[in-house]
Amino acid sequence: MHVVYCGIKSKARYRLIAQIRNTFRYASNTGHFTMEEPEMKNKRVVITWMTILILCSTGFFGAAIVREEDSVPVWAPVNLKISPYYEINMILQFAGQFWIGSLSGCFGIFYFSVVALVKAQFDMLLCSLEHVGPLAVLKTKMRVQDGHEETPIQTTSKGYTSDAGNNGTKISDKCQCCTEEFKRFFKAFEKRRCEKVLSPFEERVYEEELEAALQDCIVHHQSILRLKDALQNYFGTVLLLRFFLVTLIICFVIYSLSKLTVSADFSPTDMRFLSLLEYYVACCGDLFISSYIPDSLLRTSALIPSVAFETLPWHGGSVTEKFFSSMKIFQLGTRKPMSVRTIFYVVSLDIVGNVLRASFSFYTMLRKVQNNSTNKQ
Repeated sequence: MHVVYCGIKSKARYRLIAQIRNTFRYASNTGHFTMEEPEMKNKRVVITWMTILILCSTGFFGAAIVREEDSVPVWAPVNLKISPYYEINMILQFAGQFWIGSLSGCFGIFYFSVVALVKAQFDMLLCSLEHVGPLAVLKTKMRVQDGHEETPIQTTSKGYTSDAGNNGTKISDKCQCCTEEFKRFFKAFEKRRCEKVLSPFEERVYEEELEAALQDCIVHHQSILRLKDALQNYFGTVLLLRFFLVTLIICFVIYSLSKLTVSADFSPTDMRFLSLLEYYVACCGDLFISSYIPDSLLRTSALIPSVAFETLPWHGGSVTEKFFSSMKIFQLGTRKPMSVRTIFYVVSLDIVGNVLRASFSFYTMLRKVQNNSTNKQ
């Protein structure tokens, strides 16, 4: 299924990757948050989960070898129990299990990586919003000291840069907002701003820098939101099929486990029991990972309006009507959090509970059908 879907949606995948490269920023406006740590964390999760999936697939195959059975029953015009047909059959079955586990893992990891990096961009945006005020004060201080009156800020889709006071370099190259000297200056500046005793030049520069810093956050947020349709277009359909198949697989695995446990010769060390249990853990883990990161993205993006209200310097003096209007429009635009959707519903941790309940419902139905058949006989 994943191979066919990836082939059909290859153009959509390339567009999504190109859009991600053009949209994502590496650092927040002050450099307090960078993509280095999320990328390293993402790589560790990718390597760990791919290892687990491959081990589960090959473990299922290894259990079949121990039982001296085929992991997948096949028909052949020759006797597969004799050499060299036995060795050829085992090699092909091992390659098949490894291939299936790798393909399923690669698609799941690609989905996980994209959503995790989008979530990291929202974390970066939250950090930028928290530092809009300090950054505006820092740039105001630099311009006042240098005597620059021209507008210094140029916002781009890649970050927050300055044409004056910082010689066109990114603020994130060396942040000064964390120094004790600046913290004292910031506290004194805010006190003067609220008391409306700033000089006309300071007030004008501060208003320009504050508006530019907010506009940079707005541009960043809008660029992230443009990924929503691309994510929906590529992942929406296959996620629905994936959750449906995981529901059926968990149902049949539970059914098989229940039949094994009630048999007279059942043993906890039975390789069939261990392989099915391993398969069940892999399916539940894949289901959890597929739901956890979109749920985290949903919750993080929902924080933006409250963080903007609590951290932006919209109260007190030296706040223009333009800044206040931009802030209100920004908050209205962020009221609906970003989410990953299938065709019918939003992907979140609630999906895990729904899938497990549906699996147990199907299992109960199968048990009733089996009991009725037994009673009739």
